Amino acid sequence: MRELAGCRALVTGASGGLGHDIAVALAREGVDVAISGRNVSALDELARRLRGFGTAAERVVADLADPVEAQGLIRRAEDAIGPIGILVNNAGIEIASSFTLYSEDEIQRILVVDLLAPLRLIREVLPGMLERGAGHVVNICSLASKGALPYGVPYAAAKEGLAGATQSLRAEYAGTGVGFSVVIPGFVTGEGIFARHEADGIRAPALFGTTTPEKVGRAVVMAIRRDAPEVLVTPRPLRPFRPFLALAALAPRTASPAGSA
Repeated sequence: MRELAGCRALVTGASGGLGHDIAVALAREGVDVAISGRNVSALDELARRLRGFGTAAERVVADLADPVEAQGLIRRAEDAIGPIGILVNNAGIEIASSFTLYSEDEIQRILVVDLLAPLRLIREVLPGMLERGAGHVVNICSLASKGALPYGVPYAAAKEGLAGATQSLRAEYAGTGVGFSVVIPGFVTGEGIFARHEADGIRAPALFGTTTPEKVGRAVVMAIRRDAPEVLVTPRPLRPFRPFLALAALAPRTASPAGSA
């Protein structure tokens, strides 16, 4: 999708974290945006800002942990702004814990919000995109989809699953005019999951450094325009490390911590 002006988008997880900057980046391109989340006042404030770019912006309140609310979200978004041509699955939760200490409810909530809800939304929005012969889905993943994440097993499972689903959808619907991209933020300062860890004194590895929410928003726009399979958002190019990431995927033992069996 080279031309974004006049398109209509749904951005989930827009009442906090990276969703705010993703919605702003789209509105700057002339995209009408439906913004979803649970915090009504935050959504209203964001909608007012988005309208300042001359685009339509409407809030659609939803808790994606509730399958009923997730199932009706596309319809409600389209009732608010019209047919959705861009879906950005940004909503996500992470709970840091030793795996044996997670409750069943915590595991279920992470998998539902981070993996099952995006798949439900894609399944509902896809028929309209296919009928129109145009559309794009961006799934916001994580470096956890590229390797091990101790004390975040359910989150890693969800993000690896979402990344795999994205590439499978690209293959299944190649040539239809509908694109699918994964955007992988590195360690984002100021907003999002890592920002909360940062507030607790955790620092990003020197190898990766930190990036900004604004750069994530711009990466989403670029992914849609270029129909990019995957965009890594880091302060320095990770091209030299891609062979290691590929090797870790093909031979996991090479990336395992020293001393593992």
